[in-house]
Amino acid sequence: MKSITIKNNDLIEKINKNGIENLIKPLQKEIFLTDIYLSGIIFSSTASLSALKQGDSLTLQRVNTKYDDFTVNVLTEKNEHVGEINEFYNAIFARLMDAGKKITAKVKRIVVNENRNVLLISVYLIDF
Repeated sequence: MKSITIKNNDLIEKINKNGIENLIKPLQKEIFLTDIYLSGIIFSSTASLSALKQGDSLTLQRVNTKYDDFTVNVLTEKNEHVGEINEFYNAIFARLMDAGKKITAKVKRIVVNENRNVLLISVYLIDF
């Protein structure tokens, strides 16, 4: 079996040229965790919710509040707050994020109208 040898100078040159993210990306695996409905979306801007489409990427942001030690906010690609992970799941995702794991989400289904706003997301663990 052949081994691959990369000289330090070559590696540094490739990192400088392409960025470390692009070198690591092929090694990443997106592991589906669950689908969940967001809570707190009634406080979100209807405009930011209306701009979302199925498949859009979302960012999860870990925050501590005086009400909950495990709050995980969900943000659009433009950093607009759209809701929070509900209490049933938030401690799990908060602890994973606190341990350094990368958790992302995508819009699975969205309903925005005068009667109600519903946002279902798919949550993924990014692993190497």
